[in-house]
Order: sequence, then structure tokens, then C-alpha cells
Amino acid sequence: MAETYTSGVWLVKDGEEDAFVEAWRGFVTWASEMSGCGTFRLVRNVDQPNMYMSFAPWEGAEAQNA
Repeated sequence: MAETYTSGVWLVKDGEEDAFVEAWRGFVTWASEMSGCGTFRLVRNVDQPNMYMSFAPWEGAEAQNA
């Protein structure tokens, strides 16, 4: 059985990293209330500190699409 994830890659303007992380947390607060979602993660590229990647597992495609 295949696992279902959502993901995003983000390039943030210099100096706006804190505002981006705050906005992302606001989104995650809303999205984590959706049925079937797992834990959201945000990672930062150590070689390119303005690049972030986010991902989250879902119980399946139906939960993700809802």
C-alpha cells in the first residue's frame, strides 16, 4: 500500500524567515484539524537557509483531497 504525503518547497526572501515560519505555523494549526492528517514537518536547508521544505502524511488520498 502506497503512503500519501503532501509536500511543498519554499524559497523565502532574505530577512523574512521568521514571518514565513509564523505563517506556516498558522497554516498547520488550521490544517492539522483535518481528519486523516498526520504530523506536519518543516525543514530548512542548511546550505541554502532561505529554502524550506514541508511535508505531512495522510491516511490516504481521500483524506488529503478532502
